[in-house]
Amino acid sequence: MKKQILLVAALCSVSFVTVNAQMQYNKKDANVGFIGQDTLDNGNFRMIHTFNLSDDWKASKKPVTEKLSSSNGKGIYGMGITTEGVNNNIGEWINNGKTQNSGQNISAIWVPSAQVLRDSLSKDADALKHEYWKQGCALWDVPGTDGADQAFTTWTGMAKRSIIGFQVKAQDLMAGLVSDIEFEMLTLDPGNTGKTSTYKMIVDLAKQPAFPWLNATYGGAGEDIALLDSISEANVDAINAEFGSQMYVKDAVYVSSEDGNLNRVKINVAEAVGLSINDLRGKKVMVTLYSTTSETAVQPGMYEPIVGVDNVTTEYATASWIEPVVANNETIEKEVTAYYGEETPITFNLKGKNRFSTLSIKSDGENKASTSFYFKEEGCVMAKDAEGNYTVPVAYTFTPSVDEGATSIVVDGGEDGNAIDDDVQVTLYTKFSAGKRLYQLEISNGARFWMKITANGEEKPTSLSTESIDTIEVTTADGQIFVANATESVSIYNEGGQLLRTVSADAASRGIAAGEGFRLVRVGEVVEKVLVK
Repeated sequence: MKKQILLVAALCSVSFVTVNAQMQYNKKDANVGFIGQDTLDNGNFRMIHTFNLSDDWKASKKPVTEKLSSSNGKGIYGMGITTEGVNNNIGEWINNGKTQNSGQNISAIWVPSAQVLRDSLSKDADALKHEYWKQGCALWDVPGTDGADQAFTTWTGMAKRSIIGFQVKAQDLMAGLVSDIEFEMLTLDPGNTGKTSTYKMIVDLAKQPAFPWLNATYGGAGEDIALLDSISEANVDAINAEFGSQMYVKDAVYVSSEDGNLNRVKINVAEAVGLSINDLRGKKVMVTLYSTTSETAVQPGMYEPIVGVDNVTTEYATASWIEPVVANNETIEKEVTAYYGEETPITFNLKGKNRFSTLSIKSDGENKASTSFYFKEEGCVMAKDAEGNYTVPVAYTFTPSVDEGATSIVVDGGEDGNAIDDDVQVTLYTKFSAGKRLYQLEISNGARFWMKITANGEEKPTSLSTESIDTIEVTTADGQIFVANATESVSIYNEGGQLLRTVSADAASRGIAAGEGFRLVRVGEVVEKVLVK
């Protein structure tokens, strides 16, 4: 599908959405809805957004004439669209609305009914002073609930196209989805065109947000709405090939009722477009619901059916850390000694539970000594062998240093989407020539923590010490080195000083296969030369 064949259409009004807007697990607001982490009986958690207004807000504010802004209503947007060009004729909404603020707030009006809204839209109304055709986002009372339940919708005015979109961030602690992302669509008002509205659903897992900012993301100005009009189950593969996108489409995912009944339908995002739950894990899931014109005349007093979205929800299991014992977003400290000019391994163990996404170990980006600390292309992550030693290499994606930037490693999640319980030993290296170096790693298996590392530098002894501290005993037998009473990691070097491997003190006490010949054994500041036979 070539961009040149796309027709030109336009955006008229938008509440808000930015690249970082998302429904998350830990956000809630006293005025609108609830985005929370409910604990379930099975130990999992549930995220839900209801869009219900608080009684306090409704008691103090006026329907339609007062705009609601909620800093935690992130990840939801709506708009009515004309056909006049994407950068032209942007509709105003209450005090020249068009909310695009840095706080990513939801900006909407409370609408008890279509009649209340229409009565407020008089040309002479003191509070509004705008024409009937203008668009806006609304929290609309669900008919039959006496104002106890609201849904999010778009009031399109005289515009014929409607968009409702939301984004769920299935990342970090929400990466462990165990259920599909579910939401409800319902008819809040049948409109007065005498026709129904049919919505398609576009799910984007790659470029965020796909809509309504396609002119900035995929193509040129004016191509957004044409693509929304034309995209379908039949041609989405060709569109993805053209744009390098990852979009999925469900045609006619919802049709409004003709007689005004709610026609409440539950929709499962992955299932509807032929994906699995695992396809959503670790992604920002952008859902766009789009209805095209009913082909009725554009005229004052004529409006399309009002369709709302409600109860966006999903269930997820959270990742956690067993070693180190650390809470989400906590910082721990580690201190090591390094000889100037000598490569020093810094080892630490990671034991985690319920990892559904990647295991990421990288610089936090705030370090001034990023080139003094580094990972290597292989051998920096080891799993246990049958004897319990960390000797089995774990595959990972290595990012080398570019322009003096930091290196990083990422271990993939499971292909089958099942939870992974990690038990690995990680080795970071440092090398510098003066002073001491500070470094901070950001480590995440879904639960994120920071490791603040202090490397205290000192001059390397002029000769290797052959005297061990009384408590450390180094022996050899059957091609192995045994180190007793060590309290920190043990490193083995060949006679030329090349590092062969680093293991934990526990593993060293059970024996380290080191090959034949002279070997240097280092435990902290203690270095001993042994002959392995």
